[in-house]
Amino acid sequence: MFNAFRSLCVLLVVLSGLSAQVVYTENNDPTLGTSNTIPWGQANGYTSLHAYSAANLLAAGVCAGAVLTDLAVAPSSGTTGTYLAPQARLEIGHLATTPPILNNWTSHFSTSVVAHDLTSGPFTFPWTLNTWTSLPGVGAAGLVWDGVSDIGILYTSAAATTGTFSARRTGSSIRHLVSVFNATTQAGSADVAAMKIRTTWAGGTTLYQVNQPVASLDVNGVQGAPCGRANPRVCLSAVANVNVASTLLGAGWELMYAAADNLVALGAGGTPLASGQILNMNLGSPNLTFVNALSFPPFPGNFSIPLTVPILLNVASQLLVLDPASADGFSLSQGVDLTFTDVTSVPPPVGNDAFIAVPFSTLSCLPTTTFSFYGTSHTQMFVSTNGRVMFGTIGSASAVPSITAAQATTGTIGAWCNLNPLLGGNIAITGNLAGIVRVEYQAVPYQSLAAVTNTFAIELDLLNGTIFLDGLTGIQASAPAGNLFLGVSRGPGGTSPATPTSFLNPSGTTLNANDMVYEFGPTGTLAAGRATLFFFPNIFSNYDWF
Repeated sequence: MFNAFRSLCVLLVVLSGLSAQVVYTENNDPTLGTSNTIPWGQANGYTSLHAYSAANLLAAGVCAGAVLTDLAVAPSSGTTGTYLAPQARLEIGHLATTPPILNNWTSHFSTSVVAHDLTSGPFTFPWTLNTWTSLPGVGAAGLVWDGVSDIGILYTSAAATTGTFSARRTGSSIRHLVSVFNATTQAGSADVAAMKIRTTWAGGTTLYQVNQPVASLDVNGVQGAPCGRANPRVCLSAVANVNVASTLLGAGWELMYAAADNLVALGAGGTPLASGQILNMNLGSPNLTFVNALSFPPFPGNFSIPLTVPILLNVASQLLVLDPASADGFSLSQGVDLTFTDVTSVPPPVGNDAFIAVPFSTLSCLPTTTFSFYGTSHTQMFVSTNGRVMFGTIGSASAVPSITAAQATTGTIGAWCNLNPLLGGNIAITGNLAGIVRVEYQAVPYQSLAAVTNTFAIELDLLNGTIFLDGLTGIQASAPAGNLFLGVSRGPGGTSPATPTSFLNPSGTTLNANDMVYEFGPTGTLAAGRATLFFFPNIFSNYDWF
């Protein structure tokens, strides 16, 4: 038994590889999804750039060093045919900026390969309705993924293209497009509608051990991937269920853990073993602990350990089960990096003029799941890419603010203006144990003004019903960007006060329950120099502010 354990400490130069990984955007069904003419339904000159996230590849088990061997699309019109573009360029590569900068057709890749060039003759292939159709030249081009970057696919086709067809598109991946053959810097447009694809990857270096029937470990069901560790995040107020399983009932076993430590990836301290397994625990850690003190009593059957931890902490762990069928004498589970935290987050909206619903219950660290807005309790908010949080019934995420729209459509909080995260920047949505929900716009440009970026935040205090606008000096003045609505409005039934609000005053009181508390005017000019605004409920079911 001890010899089996000592073999854990022997570093063997045996690296683990991956078999082919097939990755789909949206789903694996070529019959599902909106039918779209871009880029395969264009008979005249056209250029489009389609972006796909690294996170999707990692989740599917594709690792750094994997080679793209196939790229397939899903025809959605006609029956069968042969596509032929007299001239075309199909380029695939790592995006230098994510999202890619609109109109930078010639400089959006950091590295790329060309599957078909303008001098390669006609680009042609047969296709069939509702069937995955492979594009020629992709495997020979040999794109090697770096394991980090989002992937871009650029396709441009000349006029007189025949055998055209529509194809399924995604609802979450980004696409840029322009009706120009071999576009360079021509102005285009952007949308969340990239072509639906199936990619196949071969090789790549495994970094983390994954679960197997003989040895399985997870916390709250979270599974890792060969190149992405399992990192469940559990709030301090919640229970972490540590689940231990093995098909070898009665076998010797050991659960290793190290408080205040992280797992180590292969190449960064992880140990590759003779069987191809990877030990992701740091054997040299002074925090390394063994549940069974190396006594290896027989495995009793699958069990769970509930944990509640009152402090911020990270715990690394991995299960070992004695297994005579393994070349190592034992089998390993995945490693788990369990993080006890006071903050959780949800993915932001993706696209231009987009919004998402965020039920407060999805931010699991919040101590409550309701927020009172103008005296009405809400269990969810809507986050718009255009600088505002909304409540009530959402008709649209209009890019164009107006006083009339603020009164008539939906409850609004924030700095509502025409932003476009497809041009750059990020939006972060978090909630914490103190009851604070924060929506932060981080270097998000105005529409069609990629160089003019804005950073500010909207905070809701769910326990006290207060609203905090933070970092307002990060909103840039730009006449081409149009107007901005700054403040709060209850939405339907909202009224405009007889005396307009001036946030340059130190504070203000609102006596009418329906009045909006706002300023409206050119972007970056409202309450110039003021960094924060704090709104707190008053006895009139409205807000006073300072």
